[in-house]
Amino acid sequence: DTGTGIASVIPTGVQTPSGQSLEMWHLPVGATVPVSLGLLPTDPNLRREIEAGPEDVFAISLEPLGGSPNGSPTQALYHGQMVEITGSK
Repeated sequence: DTGTGIASVIPTGVQTPSGQSLEMWHLPVGATVPVSLGLLPTDPNLRREIEAGPEDVFAISLEPLGGSPNGSPTQALYHGQMVEITGSK
């Protein structure tokens, strides 16, 4: 939401392999190291809101059960950059 700077993350259609976890990461513009946003919930009805700015990068990694063992993503599966969508209302 460009008005609030809040991004909503709703996990859908992603299956976590047994014994592993999906972890979300945030790399704000200008940062050199991603910050863990925690594990993605397995319930697609749960929702998480995070502060985000244009051009911030988000990633989801596959990790050992419980999350990254070293504080960094170990196997990135998905990533994307925030973009502002403008148009007539």
